[in-house]
Amino acid sequence: MTNPLKQQWQSLKRGKPGHRFRARYDAGSRVKKDASFGFKLIRLLRFVIALAAAAVGVVLVFIPGPAILFFLLAGSLLAAESLTIARFLDWIEVKLRDLFEWCQRQWRRMHPAGKIAITGLAATGATGCVYAAYRLVAD
Repeated sequence: MTNPLKQQWQSLKRGKPGHRFRARYDAGSRVKKDASFGFKLIRLLRFVIALAAAAVGVVLVFIPGPAILFFLLAGSLLAAESLTIARFLDWIEVKLRDLFEWCQRQWRRMHPAGKIAITGLAATGATGCVYAAYRLVAD
């Protein structure tokens, strides 16, 4: 017997960018026709886990941690329940992929001195964020 979460993850990985969350919603809506108590309980549990993951993600934005993973988990769980969220996640995925590819092209064309300057600025900004988080927690 295979793990249903692993199957869902594999399905998301195999999905076409810009369509994977809508496909997840469509697959979930075919199952939603089952109105049994157990199914409703699973949907409620999925929603509660999504809210908890989103809350953890918000906390991890302000302290070092893998916030993006928790936002992805929450979004994926909510996309199975909401067509609006599924469409938004498909749209934002395409936009972020385009932005990432643009950044990669710019980075490859950049002079080494520019790369060093940007890396230094990013390191300085990250250090400042860590220090600010420390000051918030320490006080």
